[in-house]
Parts: sequence; C-alpha cells; structure tokens
Amino acid sequence: MKGINLLPHKQKKNAVNKDVIVVLERLSLVSLALIVFLSLALFALNYDTTLPSLKQQENSALTNLTLLHNKTAKILFIKDRLQNINTILQNRKAYENLIGQVNQMTPSDVNIENFSVSKGTVNIDFSSPSLLSLSNLLDTLTAMVQTKQTFKSLDLTGIIADNTTNLYTISVAAKLL
Repeated sequence: MKGINLLPHKQKKNAVNKDVIVVLERLSLVSLALIVFLSLALFALNYDTTLPSLKQQENSALTNLTLLHNKTAKILFIKDRLQNINTILQNRKAYENLIGQVNQMTPSDVNIENFSVSKGTVNIDFSSPSLLSLSNLLDTLTAMVQTKQTFKSLDLTGIIADNTTNLYTISVAAKLL
C-alpha cells in the first residue's frame, strides 16, 4: 500500500470547500447587512409616519370616552331617580280619594282651612259661620268612623269662636284605616 497517495486528493477537496465557505461567509455578511439596513429603514418610515396619527386617534378616542362617560353618568343618575320616584308612587297611599271624599261630605257653607296628612293621621280645620253646619259635618265624620269607612278614630282637637269674623272653627284629627 505504499504506492497509493490519498493526501493530494484530500487537499484539493479542502481547497474547494474553503473557497465555498469563504463565498458563503461573504454572502451571509452581505445579506445580514442588507436585512439590518432594510429593517431600520422600514422602522424609521413606519415610526415617523404613524406616530402623529396614532396620537391624534388616541386623543380623539379619549375625548369621546370622556363625553360618553359624562352622558352615561347622567343617564344612570336619571334612571335611578325615576326608579326611586316609581317606588314612592307605588308605595304611596292615594290621598286624592280621601281629599275628594272629605270635600264631598263638607256642607257648602263650611270651608276647609287646613288639611294635612302625616303617618296615618289626617288633621283638618273646618270653619263656618253656622254651628249647625259644623255639627252636621261632625255627625257625618262620626258615622264614617262607626261604619269603618276611611277613618278608624276621630278626635276633636279644638273649637274656636272668632267674634270679629263671626266664624266658628273646629280642628279634627282622624286616624286612617
């Protein structure tokens, strides 16, 4: 085996491989530089052109959100008020009927001077130039208590005779059913 020389053939292969490696290294360096340059150029173009428009869009979006927040807060406040009013109206007793009923039973020469309702009690002041009319009114109110119609009890809280105006005034406190 002395006659066979394998080294020169390997050296030729190594030389060709080295030339290919050098060309590939240069090609990779050029492509790397080209990619870095293009990336930086695209970033600069993109950054420079979109930043002001993005800031403007952000500012307009924030302004719209602020306006919408104020409107939403007002709408929610009004909605809450309406719900509270609705609850009050549903739980409130119908005093219109009571006022109409008292007004109907009052004789024509008797005036209602004061009418107030608080916690199930009605306070009414009647005045008239005739004691007979006030007596008839008291009889009617007493009959309403006895028949359990509107009132549970009736208290006469005051009687006043005014000689200057010739009017008699009675004050009544009635508990509602």
